[in-house]
Amino acid sequence: MHGVLQLKTVKLIGLVSLLLLLIPLASALSKPIAGRTNIIGAEIKLSVETDSPLGKQVCMINPTVKTGADGSFSTNLYNLVLKDFPSIECSNYWKAGDPIWYELNHQGISHISVKEQIESGTGLQRLSELNIPLAMPAGSSGGSGGGSVSQSDTLLTPSPQAEENIFSFISIKKEEELLRVEASLSSGKKVSLRVVVFSLPEKKIIYTAEDKITDTKTYTINLKEFKQGRYKVQAFVYSGEELIDVSNSQEFFISREAPSQIVMPNVSLQAVEDSNRQDLTLPLIFYGISFMLIMTTITLFILSKK
Repeated sequence: MHGVLQLKTVKLIGLVSLLLLLIPLASALSKPIAGRTNIIGAEIKLSVETDSPLGKQVCMINPTVKTGADGSFSTNLYNLVLKDFPSIECSNYWKAGDPIWYELNHQGISHISVKEQIESGTGLQRLSELNIPLAMPAGSSGGSGGGSVSQSDTLLTPSPQAEENIFSFISIKKEEELLRVEASLSSGKKVSLRVVVFSLPEKKIIYTAEDKITDTKTYTINLKEFKQGRYKVQAFVYSGEELIDVSNSQEFFISREAPSQIVMPNVSLQAVEDSNRQDLTLPLIFYGISFMLIMTTITLFILSKK
């Protein structure tokens, strides 16, 4: 009887360990994507159409990748950014079922793969192969070899539409538990202005405010209900349902340890963007606990055999 109880304990601990290992993966935003064409060294632009809180948007991997010696390529959906505004990440907006495709340019002609759907889960997904009729026999370039994939150093740049610079500026001022966001437009057109507050590092939208304006708008945000932590505020301009411009972003921090205060860090935009990278602390804690539980499971299993 004692041996049966030990065996059940071993199984229970093993199941708990497996679940703990899966927790960080369940919330992961990464999903490897692979594909193949018959063109060597081609620049691949992979796109996903998302139905995000910012509206229906097309996201692209940034930077783009190039096909290897066998025409294959690989990338990750964690690298997704808005197509027209590469400074805005959208890796946390894709979901299973969203349309996904890729394209490349060969001899001045754009070739697009068939649209597929993102599969559920975070495992590797292979997209349909794109075979392009060659206008001439293969020349000196290319050749057989391993399937190594080289990363391109090509970064997406804002579209000409975004370079119209509809924003003059966006400023943030703190007054105790209030945050005043002033956005000024230079276009003179009537547009929809949406101010969004993201929590960091998850980049979840926790506050939005929207109005139709032509010049300047000031928002007063009550931060009493905000938890302690880091946040980022940014403004978006829409013409109808189309996103046409994005402001600079600013980060702020709320501390509840001292009497309610809001700290505006004096850091560069590059430092802010670096600080927004995926926080690995929580997954490392989960993996550490899981490792100890697995070792305990192995020990109990060995003891049950004695």
